[in-house]
Amino acid sequence: MSSKGTVLRADVSGQVMMRVYLSGMPECKFGLNDRIAIEGGEHAGRIVPPTVSSSRKNGHHTTVDLDDTQFHQCVKLSNFEETRTITFIPPDGEFELMRYRSTNTVNLPFRVNAIVDEFSDDNHVNYKISVRALYDTKVFGQNIVIKIPTPPSTNDTKIKVTGGKAKYVGSENAIVWK
Repeated sequence: MSSKGTVLRADVSGQVMMRVYLSGMPECKFGLNDRIAIEGGEHAGRIVPPTVSSSRKNGHHTTVDLDDTQFHQCVKLSNFEETRTITFIPPDGEFELMRYRSTNTVNLPFRVNAIVDEFSDDNHVNYKISVRALYDTKVFGQNIVIKIPTPPSTNDTKIKVTGGKAKYVGSENAIVWK
């Protein structure tokens, strides 16, 4: 986000976690969306190259756009190339089936407004930050973390928040607000 409040970059990073306790070695199929489309040849190292088709119909995306997709070793990638379905024989227990990132048409869940005042005479910075949810009131967020960068020379902070908790984390040069 820029100092004027405009979004400079937005992406979604996610993972599909599986918890499997099945008898035998069944073949499972998992589909994100019937219209998923990822272009690219071989999946060297099981990472899909970041070239993604983005078909549109009547101004709307008709595919799920994924970048930097990585699959667990149990996924049969040849099936994915042909059918766009994730086919796998899962190991027992909990594992990460896939990891992905999407940079196209990201609808941000929050609006963040930041006012930053720098005072060079006594070498301090004031931050006033407000966060507003942009999603339906029937939906709620969990484990929201906001990291506010601080100058590397920061050695003391005074933090006041009206919701959640915040603390300065020197190793990250940031105030972490949860």
